[in-house]
Amino acid sequence: MRKVADKCYLPQNSIILDLIQKNKGKFKVTFFSLRSAINRFRLYAPEVSRLLSENLLNKQGMVEFLAEPIPIHLSP
Repeated sequence: MRKVADKCYLPQNSIILDLIQKNKGKFKVTFFSLRSAINRFRLYAPEVSRLLSENLLNKQGMVEFLAEPIPIHLSP
């Protein structure tokens, strides 16, 4: 997760934040993530979780977050 965060998520989020700020309401984005991925980011790359949920991206009002719950298999 550390390598994925450093090479993908952190640079991507910086680019998206820059686009949101430059385009002043004309650029919107939706993030879809599995709940298990969110949990792993909290454990192994907490700055990704902070950037997405608590800090810059969420406060811009141009980001929608969708999450899939952790699958529960009822079959044996």
